[in-house]
Amino acid sequence: MILRALFFIFILNINLFSCGYWIDPYEKEFIFLDNRNSPLANYSNLDEAAVYNTIIYEYEQKNKEANLKEWKKELKNRYSIENIEDFIYKRKNLNLLRDNEISEYIKFVEKQESCVTYDYYKPVPTGCEGYIDEALNNIDKTTSQYLKLRYFYLAFRLAHFKQQEPLKIYEKYKYLLQNDTKTIVKDWIQGIYAGALIKNGQTVNGVYEFSKLLDESKINSHLSYYNFFHIKTNEQWNELLAKAQNNEEKTKFYALRSLKPESNILEELENIKKVDVNSKWLDFVLFRELLNYQLFFNQNEETVIELPKKYIEFLKTI
Repeated sequence: MILRALFFIFILNINLFSCGYWIDPYEKEFIFLDNRNSPLANYSNLDEAAVYNTIIYEYEQKNKEANLKEWKKELKNRYSIENIEDFIYKRKNLNLLRDNEISEYIKFVEKQESCVTYDYYKPVPTGCEGYIDEALNNIDKTTSQYLKLRYFYLAFRLAHFKQQEPLKIYEKYKYLLQNDTKTIVKDWIQGIYAGALIKNGQTVNGVYEFSKLLDESKINSHLSYYNFFHIKTNEQWNELLAKAQNNEEKTKFYALRSLKPESNILEELENIKKVDVNSKWLDFVLFRELLNYQLFFNQNEETVIELPKKYIEFLKTI
């Protein structure tokens, strides 16, 4: 409610500001707003190449940091973050590892890596299907629940990339997800699962599963929007809405649709309000709009903004 009141006061007074300077949106200046955890909240046009590249870069940095922290905990804090980065990302000094199973896991990650990355200058690797079986065998062999989940992810990802019936693997090993352990690996698997559904022709189901990643607790929440483009028809949209299990999911769908550059923000705000006027997704969309308008906080003659009266009328209703 504070955000909504702030937005209302701000837009009513926006034309009072003048003789200022233009703020480059790519500098991501926050004049009076706090940077939110969700990358989708902090940028205007998410389809701009520069914005997309920034979000991906930030994701990779956060993902690496979170992964290293999980490994540090699994290795019982016996090694520094720098040591663990050498083990996991540089595959150096593995002789220092006291756990042979983890050492073998890291070596397996390295040898299958070329099967899930694309290098224009290198030939397409062969034998990748064999790595799928090897990863699955390692799930059964290891007693470590930590490594079981990570081998599951590797096998699932390989099968997805090589179109080797990944959904069968998911169905067989999804029981490994059924615990309260918080790990970024579950987010990775969720992303692969959603993508595998779409590749299997289950477009709406896949977009629905991607939407579950739109949460500040998820490491790869950006995938929820960057795969929303698969919804192309009214029939698909209505099918997606019908899949909503509750009002929170339904309002999330409207919020996702509002992120498209061609979307009608006021219409989506109205849609969300009709479902739940107290929805966090109403605040999410309002925050993005307020962020857009604060870019014009100090205007000059060349950046005069005219605020649609419909915005003011809408804000009066909430």
